[in-house]
Amino acid sequence: MTRRILAVLGGVSAANQSLAQLAKKADRIIAADSGQDICTSAGFLPHLVVGDFDSLSEKLPGIEYREDFDQDRSDCDKLLDVLITEGDADFIIGGLEGDRLDHMLSSLTSIAKGSLSPRILLMGGVGHVLREGSWKFPEFKRGTTFSLLPLVASIVSVKGVEWELENATLEFGKFLSLSNIIRDNFELVIQSGALLVVFNGEPARWQPD
Repeated sequence: MTRRILAVLGGVSAANQSLAQLAKKADRIIAADSGQDICTSAGFLPHLVVGDFDSLSEKLPGIEYREDFDQDRSDCDKLLDVLITEGDADFIIGGLEGDRLDHMLSSLTSIAKGSLSPRILLMGGVGHVLREGSWKFPEFKRGTTFSLLPLVASIVSVKGVEWELENATLEFGKFLSLSNIIRDNFELVIQSGALLVVFNGEPARWQPD
């Protein structure tokens, strides 16, 4: 069975889903700096906390702390480095959003330049970070709305939706695909690049056993 790893940044948790419910089924929980406070406020403790601890409220017993004082890299960078060492696993990231837009954009940039393809718990739904390949989402019903946000310039095709795309170039600042609607036999093909695909009003789900 694929290991389930919940990674928690220092932003607010999702309004439409309990972070604690995801934590109950996680095999390992890793927080970045004040992400520990997000965990404790939701009623659970992380196994490991990484970062420079400049915003950590306190160190708690029973938790492993791994300090990294590199000021040229964000806590999200440091968290992603640890996730890579975990090997093949199912990753969900919480705490991305908060009151600091610069932090959120920095974290998305870190995820984009990395190699992992996590799901991201959002206040209004779930985001899937997807790279080159063909993707289908049978868990999402007809009528579900979604948006395609390019993390880097991407060439994509989408079928089985209200507004289909064929070899379209998506690029931040030029062309995004917002609030499309799933119809039948939804399929997304990413020829190149990386996308954050946001499914509105949907929960983050662990991969089936």
